[in-house]
Amino acid sequence: MPLPLPRTSSGAPPPGCFWAPPADAPVRSETRSAILASLRKLARHFAVASLALPPTRELDALRVLTSAAIAAVADAAFRLPTANAPPSAAAEHYAGRAGGPTAPFGFDGLRPLRAESSAMLLSEAALLRCRARLLDYFAAMNEWLTPATSLLSLGPEPGSGAASSMALGEGPRPSAARPGAPLR
Repeated sequence: MPLPLPRTSSGAPPPGCFWAPPADAPVRSETRSAILASLRKLARHFAVASLALPPTRELDALRVLTSAAIAAVADAAFRLPTANAPPSAAAEHYAGRAGGPTAPFGFDGLRPLRAESSAMLLSEAALLRCRARLLDYFAAMNEWLTPATSLLSLGPEPGSGAASSMALGEGPRPSAARPGAPLR
């Protein structure tokens, strides 16, 4: 499955990206749901299988890159516009296509991926390419991501000295706490 290309400043995929369907042929919501369900199953099976093996530096690198790739593909799949109506309110809001004062949402995957993968033992060229593409994807997301549109911060805050965190961003706050947010 191809990794998504880095998104533009508006959160849209670049032309030619596998995850940017032509305007005249958007995917059906059932297809998007099937992709996300398959990714969920894949992630669960991969976690069980890889954690059953003895740990090595190469396997650790594979675990981190595979998990990051699944997250990037899930992010791109959830943003896909669908052909049939009504569209998913959650997906439209996440992609920044919902009406009202909204912008695309996302998560900060760059800092933890950069930190975790900096000293990895990447023994194959394909893993090096995968790491580079994932770093580009998450770096592009961080360019347009704001605290108000960040759903999750997966790494330590810069300068905090903390080893790791998994904090919710401002984006998931209840809509009553965000003036002007649609109440759905």
